[in-house]
Amino acid sequence: MIGILDYGIGNPRSILRMCETSGLEAQIVSRPEDMKVSSRFVLPGVGSFDRCAQALRGKGLDTALIEQLQQRSTPLLGICVGAHLLGTSSEEGDESGLGLMSHRTVRLRPLTQPVPHMGWKEIEILQPQHFHSEHQGKPRFYFSHSYVIKATNENERFGTFEYEETLDAILLKDNIVAVQFHPEKSHRFGRRLFEWFGSWAP
Repeated sequence: MIGILDYGIGNPRSILRMCETSGLEAQIVSRPEDMKVSSRFVLPGVGSFDRCAQALRGKGLDTALIEQLQQRSTPLLGICVGAHLLGTSSEEGDESGLGLMSHRTVRLRPLTQPVPHMGWKEIEILQPQHFHSEHQGKPRFYFSHSYVIKATNENERFGTFEYEETLDAILLKDNIVAVQFHPEKSHRFGRRLFEWFGSWAP
């Protein structure tokens, strides 16, 4: 059972629909006491870093999630601002991240391309041996963001994309994966990613 964390901000229902389309059992979880029945979690996020961090902590879902990860090595997928929250900090705000991964979140600073970056991009998978076989090559995912995850540990870099420079799209550490894009908006490529996550045994 996948638990989709709902802290009052974001798009948990669109992620629920994508999980169901991918043949996965999933539920929306908004209280710490309801997390125990889930064997893996999705942390979504839309909007500002500080607002999401405050809302997550306000519901007590931050400490409950950390406990689940530490006690059971539960797989976790962070999406967009959810991926930002998994790191240590963001240039977007003053709140601290959960510190579950070592990355920072930085502002996009292209010279000629627009910000926010919105649209489809191919992803270069750096560790294909750990990913779903159907993702060999370059899958395409939908992006909508002004800030981007930036690895501070090269071993956590899993996938990249180009936006005037090479930027991180996917980071992986132990049982945690962070993605900058929106798999729930990425059609068949998103379905394949959720299928992979649903069977991932880190």
